[in-house]
Amino acid sequence: MKNKSNFFRLLIIFLKPYWKLEVVASLCLIVMALMALAIPWLIKFVVDEVIIGKNFQLLIVILLGMALIYAFRQIFFFLSHYLVYYVAGKAIFNIRNKLFRHLQYLSIKYYDKRKVGEILTRVISDVSAIQQLFISGVVTLVLPAFTLLMALAIMIYINWKITLIAMFVLPMYVWCFFHYRKRIQDASFLVREKISEMSGKLSEVISGVRVVRSFTAEGHECHQFSSHNNGLFNRQFGCNMLGVYLWMIADVLGGAGTCMILYFGAYSVIRGSMSLGELIAFLSYTGMLYSPIVQLTSLSNIINQAIAGVNRIFEVLDTKGEEKRVRSGVSLNGVKGRILFDHVSYSYDRKVPALKDISFEVLPGEVVALVGPSGCGKSTLINLLLRFYDPTGGKIYLDGYDVAQVDPRSIRETTGIVLQEVFLFSGSIEENIRYGHRDATRDEVISAAKAANAHDFIMRLPQGYARELQERGGGLSVGERQRIAIARAILRDPRILIFDEATSALDSRSEKVVQVALENVSKGRTTFIIAHRLSTIIHADKIVVMEQGRILEMGTHEQLFSMDNLYRELCEAQSINV
Repeated sequence: MKNKSNFFRLLIIFLKPYWKLEVVASLCLIVMALMALAIPWLIKFVVDEVIIGKNFQLLIVILLGMALIYAFRQIFFFLSHYLVYYVAGKAIFNIRNKLFRHLQYLSIKYYDKRKVGEILTRVISDVSAIQQLFISGVVTLVLPAFTLLMALAIMIYINWKITLIAMFVLPMYVWCFFHYRKRIQDASFLVREKISEMSGKLSEVISGVRVVRSFTAEGHECHQFSSHNNGLFNRQFGCNMLGVYLWMIADVLGGAGTCMILYFGAYSVIRGSMSLGELIAFLSYTGMLYSPIVQLTSLSNIINQAIAGVNRIFEVLDTKGEEKRVRSGVSLNGVKGRILFDHVSYSYDRKVPALKDISFEVLPGEVVALVGPSGCGKSTLINLLLRFYDPTGGKIYLDGYDVAQVDPRSIRETTGIVLQEVFLFSGSIEENIRYGHRDATRDEVISAAKAANAHDFIMRLPQGYARELQERGGGLSVGERQRIAIARAILRDPRILIFDEATSALDSRSEKVVQVALENVSKGRTTFIIAHRLSTIIHADKIVVMEQGRILEMGTHEQLFSMDNLYRELCEAQSINV
């Protein structure tokens, strides 16, 4: 029932706006079918009246009529297919837009649980399967179905007894159709799942190609991919063969029906109860009766593949995103940057806590460093502040507002963030910096680049700010990418700045340059610095030392270093003195 429900939801949401065009396209297809149905009847007149009746003048009239029919068929063929392709294209355009927009508002937790390739499959491959249904479905459903019914009506008019013989095979075909339909539908769903799985693996390996090469694991990955590919081959082959079996059965049944018609039809002509022209016309209409059955068989496979795609698409669309939170949340203006963590706890799986009873306050303009071993909850704390996740216990306040009641966008719009692993988009350097504020002027972009110590190296590059970047900023050093990311963060003039391991991947020289940039842009802004290199945070107003999701201690560098604690231990391990 769910499959049918999703299928009808798809039709209502995406095809309903174009129902008038669909009706016109269907009418054009019906006119085409009527013209095709007229041809065997005209051939009957050629045999009975022209050849047997020796009325040659009538042949000229019939040939002119056939010429007009074929000419008008081209016009209606063009109109029907133009409308079908247009409606299908617009529907797919709207589906992909809606799907992409919905993905933009899904929680970060949704992406944590899924591979990139799996999501790409939903947007590209699954939607393409639906497009094939929208195109083939209308043409293969309306035209054959109408042709079948009209051919059957004409056959009954010509000779109802032989028509009953022709219909003898139909119940057997219907039984085979329903017998194979469920198996084809299940097989199609498994194929879509396997494609998604293989896309996820492919995306993962391509993204981690440097790791693969570093560990000389090319052979291993080739073997793994071949295994996935072989699994997909077996499922696709099995699914396609089910369609072949159904087609073969339909073809055999059609052939058996034609043979029976020939036997009884020839006997009727010999006895004089049926003319030769009627028999020839009857055989033509028999082809119009059985051929649509075979076409509808192929449509069954397309429908089942599309339904599998429809269900996977609605799995995404039915996942609740942030849009409702955005609409209901308070929008903040003129943020000062006063932040309070009030007994905050969080668990990713609601079993093992990542944060336990975190409480501290950050005043506007303060620089706060979060330090501690990997996995102690530093990045989780920032994710909660940005509302990528919501606390499972306690509250976070921004300028006195509970962030759980605030529009997440108004928090993020006043925040600039620089991550350890910088992500730059394909496009020019200027476009990447302007991503932080897309309406910024060229002067504002340059000013942000200067504040991030990026302007000088950008001007030394060919084409300067217009330099087109490779994927993920390939062609630039890690330090250069980091400074572009800093410029991007500060261009929006944020009140809150977050640097998450922003210098950990840099060499000493690059670190000094980036560190100067960080100090420049932090002035007057509430700043969080997550760092393993403690030399970068010794001047912080407040250092929060964390371990296993808890705050162990908090204070300035001098205060913490004077105590025999974890912070001092970390400093001594990095040869840092008071």
